[in-house]
Amino acid sequence: MAAASASALLQELRAANGYDKSGKLVKLGARVKNWKERVFALSKSNKTMYYFESDAAFKKHEENDQLRNFLGTVDLSTSWVYMMDGFVDQKNCFAICTPKRNYYISAPDNKTMGDWVEAIGAAQVKVKVPAMYGWLGKKGEWNSALQRRFFRTETLNGKPVLQYYEVVTEDPKGNIELDGAEVSVYAALHLQI
Repeated sequence: MAAASASALLQELRAANGYDKSGKLVKLGARVKNWKERVFALSKSNKTMYYFESDAAFKKHEENDQLRNFLGTVDLSTSWVYMMDGFVDQKNCFAICTPKRNYYISAPDNKTMGDWVEAIGAAQVKVKVPAMYGWLGKKGEWNSALQRRFFRTETLNGKPVLQYYEVVTEDPKGNIELDGAEVSVYAALHLQI
C-alpha cells in the first residue's frame, strides 16, 4: 500500500510541475555502454526531456521546485524520434536523435514505448524524419568484403545523404551523398544480416 501511495504522490508532484509525461525507462549510457534505469520527465512547453538517477532524486527535484538533481537533458527542439525495436539488444527500444547525440531508450513494454514515442513526437519541433533505415551490406573503400552496416537516410547541409553505422548506438562512420547517385541491386550478394 505504501508503494502505491508513494507512486500516486510522485504522479501528483509530476503533474503539478508541468511535466506532460514521466516514468521509469532504461537508457544506454553515452560513455559506458550499459543500460541503466532512469526516471524521465517530459516537458512539452520546454521541448525538453529530463532524466534522473532515481525516484528519490526526482522527488527531491520536485519538492525543491528547482531545476536541479537531474543527470541530463534531451533537447527535443531539433531532434527526431523513431522506434528501434529489434535493432539493439534491448526490447521495446526507441531512439531520440539530436545534432549532438543519439539517445537509446528502452521501455518495459511495447505500449509504453509507443506512448513515449507519441508524447515526444508531440513535444518536438517538426523536423524531417528519415524516410528509410535498416541493415545493409557495404563494401569498404579499402576492404572489398561486405560488412554489415546500419543505414538511414538523412539531410546533411541541405543535401540528401545515406549515413551508415557500424553499431547503431555509435556515431555514424560515414555518409554517402545521394545527389545524382545511382543505385543498383546485386542479387548475387549474400550477407547474413
